[in-house]
Amino acid sequence: VVVVVVCCVGVGGDAALVNENVSRQVNLKSQLCSVVSEITVKNTGSSLVSSYALASNNGVVGALSFVSALDSSGNDLDVTDSSVAIAIKAGSSTTFTLTQIFTHCQAPFPEKVTQKEPQLVVFEGNVYFTSEYETKSQKTIFLLAGSIETYTKVKPYKGGENSVTYGPYSNVEAGAEETIRVQFINNTPFLTVTRYVREIMVSHWGDSTFEDDISLVHSGAKLTGEFSRLDYSRDPSASQSAVKGFTTLLHPAATSVTYGDVVGNISTSNLREEYANVVLEIKPRFPLMGGWRTQYTIGYSLPSAEILDNNGDSFALTTSFVGHIFDNQVIDEAEIRIVLPEGASNIEVAAPFSLDSQEEDLKVTYFDTVGRPVVVLRKSNLVEDHMQDFTVSYTMPSGSGIREPLMAVCFFFVLFVSAIIFNRIDLSIHTKSNDKKDN
Repeated sequence: VVVVVVCCVGVGGDAALVNENVSRQVNLKSQLCSVVSEITVKNTGSSLVSSYALASNNGVVGALSFVSALDSSGNDLDVTDSSVAIAIKAGSSTTFTLTQIFTHCQAPFPEKVTQKEPQLVVFEGNVYFTSEYETKSQKTIFLLAGSIETYTKVKPYKGGENSVTYGPYSNVEAGAEETIRVQFINNTPFLTVTRYVREIMVSHWGDSTFEDDISLVHSGAKLTGEFSRLDYSRDPSASQSAVKGFTTLLHPAATSVTYGDVVGNISTSNLREEYANVVLEIKPRFPLMGGWRTQYTIGYSLPSAEILDNNGDSFALTTSFVGHIFDNQVIDEAEIRIVLPEGASNIEVAAPFSLDSQEEDLKVTYFDTVGRPVVVLRKSNLVEDHMQDFTVSYTMPSGSGIREPLMAVCFFFVLFVSAIIFNRIDLSIHTKSNDKKDN
């Protein structure tokens, strides 16, 4: 009986939360949708509440990629897709900021445009803050990339040239929904990385190598009609939604940078070093129109000391999960392959977010005997906020680091000895006795 009573009190306390005020800002100035909600919530119950439940329906037609939360002092709060860990005493109020990043939330409308037409997109979502709790007062402002064509009118509202404000609305019930639709011009780059494969070849000798294989598509309004290279050369700005190039940021210690595709090296790129990054300005072989695809590979080397720490037989590799490919990037599928030195064991992975899968593979390269262990990590639907460091820790037996150099020495020793022996062997057909008989 006591257990039942305690459980009921806990549930009742959670159900007594009320949103006193919610102020939302929906940023649609790129291909992403960033929703920042400042929430003031009050615990009207009689017991402490330790978490704030998030609605399963996020109120945005799109794919939720990243969630974060800060308290009123700017400190990070533990957050999942379903709740925010925040303690609220009985009878008290607190304020926190919830940030949600959505991908594929703006649909081209019309779906096809000519080379010179602007790109129009449509956003659909709930005009109200979707919540498990009643909201006393709320207001939402939509910030747009271009001028508005049409939008749903739900009073009170105010439309500007590049923004729409809805509210304030009072006493909104929990789970209330009313879909709005906003159509506007958005000629910002709509680039989606359909597949991203990063291979990190870890070396205890000198440099470790990175190779990023990137498959890219222009996911905006598809091009209808023919593409005129002449018109594009005369006035590139007329092709408003075309992607002419973008900027990739590499590690500041990156060297021996390569950029190419199946044809070979792409010479239209520009590389420069800055204090914080090595900047690679990429220009594909052709401008990317809506629906067009390209694939390329970026390779570079890093001093192993930049990413590898060791303590005796224990080693730890720490580096970014994905790289900065372009601003406001969207990665549909990412596969990270960490090739460890031969003999590595007791492998453990620590990631700052959940992974879709984690596997182990084997790769045989030069001077290997049984092959090198490979850690394969996969995750889908990533944005720039996923550019966080992860760690792969492992152990290596003492002396195993000299295996490959020793094998190289033995190989060349056998090679030279074989050459000396072969050089001293007489492989001629006639002998000296035959030469005397001939005389």
